[in-house]
Amino acid sequence: MSVCNLTANIANSIVGFAVLTLPTGMERLSDNGMATSEALGVGVVLLLVFGTLNAWTFTLIAEACERTGTCSYTAAWQKTLGPRTAWLVSSSTLLISFNNAVICQSIIGVCLTDLIGFFLEQPEELPRLRIQLLVVVAVLLPLCLLPSLKPLSAASTFGLAGTATTAATMAARALDTSYGPEGKFFEVVQWVPTFEQRAADPEGEIAGLAAVAPSASSVAFFLSLASSAYLAHFNAPLMYAETRPDRHGSRLAPFRAAAAIAFSAAAALFISIGGAGFATFGEAVQALVINNYAAADPLAAIARVGSSSGGKGRIHVFLSLGAITAVALAEPPLDQLAALGGATGGSLLIYIAPALMTLRLASRTILPRSESGSFIIAADIAADTESEARSDAAHGEIRVGLVIVLA
Repeated sequence: MSVCNLTANIANSIVGFAVLTLPTGMERLSDNGMATSEALGVGVVLLLVFGTLNAWTFTLIAEACERTGTCSYTAAWQKTLGPRTAWLVSSSTLLISFNNAVICQSIIGVCLTDLIGFFLEQPEELPRLRIQLLVVVAVLLPLCLLPSLKPLSAASTFGLAGTATTAATMAARALDTSYGPEGKFFEVVQWVPTFEQRAADPEGEIAGLAAVAPSASSVAFFLSLASSAYLAHFNAPLMYAETRPDRHGSRLAPFRAAAAIAFSAAAALFISIGGAGFATFGEAVQALVINNYAAADPLAAIARVGSSSGGKGRIHVFLSLGAITAVALAEPPLDQLAALGGATGGSLLIYIAPALMTLRLASRTILPRSESGSFIIAADIAADTESEARSDAAHGEIRVGLVIVLA
């Protein structure tokens, strides 16, 4: 796979429905009285920092696969940290996939209901739950019954374009002040935009900022949403295996370049959507920002089309479709659901596991295996005795990592 194709695949794997919860995360940053513009600046900085961190750990997973000769996340974990704790990877992936599926189905139901209301000009009279069930029965269930999802592979390319369309329309509304006090949609929205203004502090600007700095819980909540939005790390081994080597025979260099470009593009989209949504509605922004826009807004209708097509999503397997639908119909708070996935399974896959695997590999001596320049780890990583010892040691490391994240 060329660098261009790899970049597109990584970006499409990153960008998903969780991005629509970022504006409410930025709103949390202003809970202590920070001005909307200041909270927006903090949110942008955090998105850039965590985008860089996520890109780095994404490449660390590829390096672990290269050095262990594996092509899956679980296999790399087993080779470095032992098989006894490998269930954490599959459990985290299952939790994240379930969360994403619920968010995906909920957003499709909301957006489709609003789109039908836009064309019929009667959004308040539409039964959203019935429409969502219709989507499940008429669309998702037949897709689950397909013998192969290969015919749908081309459709995944629309995901990134859909999210980009959503970002563009939201930015346009933020700039044209249609939802401002003098705007044409200000009086018709369900949640009137409100903005925090920080009073001047007599002790100075720095003292004033320190007094209204976001709480640790608000920052943690926002970073959990950011982790959920950036999460694509379980796909890193497969994408690395498909990377075309450069002229020196290395796959790591082109993979790093593609990851850097893809995460930069994702960060730009996240800042556009998170920033535009928060700048437009301020303290009134909802858990799913698309709900803030007026049903009669034509640009919002375009954004809803883009949001419906712009997920990581994925077709739910048949046996889990019922459980996913049941949770989605219960209308859970999507921002908290996304934060839960980012704080638990996402933190393990993005931060803890890559760091532990890299540290374990760095503690070993690397020796040449053949004239081709391939390498092996001097210690026999396949030996059962060493595997057990690694697994016991990793148990303690993983417990410490999980305690730090969950705290």
